[in-house]
Amino acid sequence: LDISYMVSITIFMQFALSISNVLGRAQAACFCFGMNVTAFVLLSQVHMLSVVIPVYLVRGGLANCTYPIDQSILQDFIPSKTRGRWNAINSLFGMTWSGSAVLGGYLADHHGYRFSFLITAGLYTVGTLVYSPLLCLVPRKQKEQSLLDASVGGISMDSHIADPTSEVGRSESGDASGG
Repeated sequence: LDISYMVSITIFMQFALSISNVLGRAQAACFCFGMNVTAFVLLSQVHMLSVVIPVYLVRGGLANCTYPIDQSILQDFIPSKTRGRWNAINSLFGMTWSGSAVLGGYLADHHGYRFSFLITAGLYTVGTLVYSPLLCLVPRKQKEQSLLDASVGGISMDSHIADPTSEVGRSESGDASGG
């Protein structure tokens, strides 16, 4: 089951990348978060093992597939001199898994595993709401990022690439004369 879980994560990372190319990075991450919440709710309701295992694998893939997207957003919007600080904060949040395991065990002992899945779905919903401002802050497409850079006085790498269809630098005969 562990190998299948890792394969699921790999497959869903490709899925998230595909979605991010169409919808945008933050939108793809929020979509995956929402589907993860749905999977937790399903896990709290389904009793057949033949359904629980695939839902568990899909949920695991959805929960872990957005790491590359999150890292790319972090790299694009956090100044390089403070990235270490943000990565350290992210590592501290990773340590909360130990505490959540204790809490989850307590909930499972007193209310059953299904209840802990609903609590986790609620926590993921709150996390998605906290993440949601990125829907407005992170441009949906790279082209929009270039336009954003130009509008705030930044320099986009795209502006330094020669455009073969541009009239600038062409002679009247249509060949590139460079001046």
